[in-house]
Amino acid sequence: MIKKILSICAFFLTLSLTAQSQLIVYDVVKGSKKIGNVTLEISNENEQVKYHITSLVKFKILFSFAIKYQMEEKFYDGKLTWGKAHNTLNGRIQKESEIYLNDHGNYIVKIDDVASTTNEKEITYSISKLYTDEPVGKTAVFSQSFGRYLPLTKTGDHTYELESPDGTNYYTYENGICKEVKVSRDFATFYFRIQPDSMTRVLETK
Repeated sequence: MIKKILSICAFFLTLSLTAQSQLIVYDVVKGSKKIGNVTLEISNENEQVKYHITSLVKFKILFSFAIKYQMEEKFYDGKLTWGKAHNTLNGRIQKESEIYLNDHGNYIVKIDDVASTTNEKEITYSISKLYTDEPVGKTAVFSQSFGRYLPLTKTGDHTYELESPDGTNYYTYENGICKEVKVSRDFATFYFRIQPDSMTRVLETK
């Protein structure tokens, strides 16, 4: 019986060593009002790192809007191997995307069911990593939603500007972690601000 208990304990200890997860939460703020949240879950198991981002934002400009977004990306040995994303507006799908490596080592990107092959042989830095890894020295970041690299510009100490067809985002970092994102769109400007306890948890694991 003792041996059986010890073997069970060893099994769960092995799991805890090979599988780790981390949760980071941002408040979405417009003006002085909280209008939603962004949650980033990172799991690490056997050299594979998975990023799972979910967000829900609700606001009103003449009409009521509810925007939901989900994105998943997997990296193996630092290289992007698979990803999937979609967003909805008031319950209706606006865009869907997927990226994966085929048997020949080429990336296939599908955007709204239209597939294409990218010229990229190795993608190591994408949108999901912007939250946990300050893009020091980088001038572009890969977006699976657009199937290409987007220009990234350093604008000051630990601040960066990302341009996309949807608009411009401004990222601010502290100790290598993104603490705020200013999202500028034609219809509104709002902010993602990391919850203090999330920042504390992340820094404790660094």
